[in-house]
Amino acid sequence: YFQNIAKDRLGLVMELEADRMRNLTLSDAQVAGEINVVLEERHQRVDNNPAALLGERTSALLFLNSPYRRPVIGWEHEIRGLTRSQLLAFYRQWYHPGNAIVVVAGDVSADEVRPLAERIYGVIPAAAAAERPLIGEPPPLTARRARLEDPRVAQPAWSRHYLAPSARSGDGRQVAALEVLAAVLGDGATSRLYRSLVVDGGPAVSAAAMYDPTLRGPSRFTISASPRPDVALSTIETAVEAVVRAVRDGDLAAEDIERAKKRLIAEAVYARDSLSHGAHALGEALSVGLPIAYVEEWPQAIAAVSRDEVIAAARAVLDDAHAVTALLPASGREDGERDQAARTTGAVQ
Repeated sequence: YFQNIAKDRLGLVMELEADRMRNLTLSDAQVAGEINVVLEERHQRVDNNPAALLGERTSALLFLNSPYRRPVIGWEHEIRGLTRSQLLAFYRQWYHPGNAIVVVAGDVSADEVRPLAERIYGVIPAAAAAERPLIGEPPPLTARRARLEDPRVAQPAWSRHYLAPSARSGDGRQVAALEVLAAVLGDGATSRLYRSLVVDGGPAVSAAAMYDPTLRGPSRFTISASPRPDVALSTIETAVEAVVRAVRDGDLAAEDIERAKKRLIAEAVYARDSLSHGAHALGEALSVGLPIAYVEEWPQAIAAVSRDEVIAAARAVLDDAHAVTALLPASGREDGERDQAARTTGAVQ
């Protein structure tokens, strides 16, 4: 939850949040109504979106053990089965000050905020500390493929997902190198993938790479692309694999790495112009068990990444033999893709 408020209303908003932590009342009628709301949200955002449906199945293939294999909103049958007693038990377990992180940013000081926090949150009875084990993943042993055919698909898409360490579960130097690698490969029009696949009449209309280090357990490194009209997804796959293979083999210019590092650091500097961005960054890091120093020292960590570290990170993580490939063909096209997927060991149709 977050609010943007006037300074003299800080105490009022903290009181509202304290009330949210201890005074929830639920009737069966309210629960039934909200279940319908959540079901409708799932229908709109997931069930009516083939890419989102494929994304759920891709996560279930990539994460064998981690809770990240399950959708945040839940499966429809689980939503329909929720009861008032389950919701109240969840509320009592998680919604209390001992499991909360409060970040206040603005024209206030710690000397002003701490007494308010102690007065407003300190009176709430303590609850048992919620157990949050760090759940790991077994080593990925196979390549897996997911293909979803849906008549609603107009623009086909291809993506490949690699299991990757997070800042919470992995080595900090490798994590910083993976962030730089994602920027080099697929962040913007000057990135390696965009230049190779999109510029100068390449086979794709878009190409990107994404990596999020702020998770509790293992994360993922994703490469995605969408083909031009009449270009097969297999052509996109071959083109992406060529770029990734070249990077793993050391074909990576130092100037590309430096450009990516400067862009990442500049984005972090500009983000400080926003009160909310800094508060969210701190809250996100703290909520997954990272220290404040992780956020404060992030620009220095990125600046220190070397070319050799980026190449080593690519070799360690971008292993196609252990990745999950997701295919979303346009309706009625690319029948040859089905035969290719069927021939692939561990294919999921």
